[in-house]
Amino acid sequence: MKKLACLILFSLILLSGCAGNYGKIRNLPPSEAQSLTNNFEALWDNYDIRFIPDRALLLIPKDSFDRLRVSDAWVMVANRLTWQDLIRRNITGDGNPLTWFPMTGFRKIEDPSGNLLGFITHARQDLVSVRPETDQTMRLFYSITQISGP
Repeated sequence: MKKLACLILFSLILLSGCAGNYGKIRNLPPSEAQSLTNNFEALWDNYDIRFIPDRALLLIPKDSFDRLRVSDAWVMVANRLTWQDLIRRNITGDGNPLTWFPMTGFRKIEDPSGNLLGFITHARQDLVSVRPETDQTMRLFYSITQISGP
């Protein structure tokens, strides 16, 4: 009985240590997603925009840019003209973003406390997670899933 109690206690300690302070990535309700996508061009004013060509689009609020880190795979949209060109090439008339691959729709990125870090839409099969980097910053991890046949 003592061994079982020790094993359970050890397991709980191990699980709580491995759980970490991960951020959350949540699907947006349709009403929130619609308000975000109503005017893509206006997003430039409030967000730093990055993308992985043919894979994902990331919107980071300008006031939280220093709290979310990303890898060099993310291309920063440097100016409004580039953003307008990206929209023109990849947004359908019904407002669906990045039409050349199946997307998840916009998802909200939050820190462990529930504070907004940004929004992401990405290829459905790809994996995304948010993990602590320092006490003040989180890092977005994006893993491209390769799908190929024999």
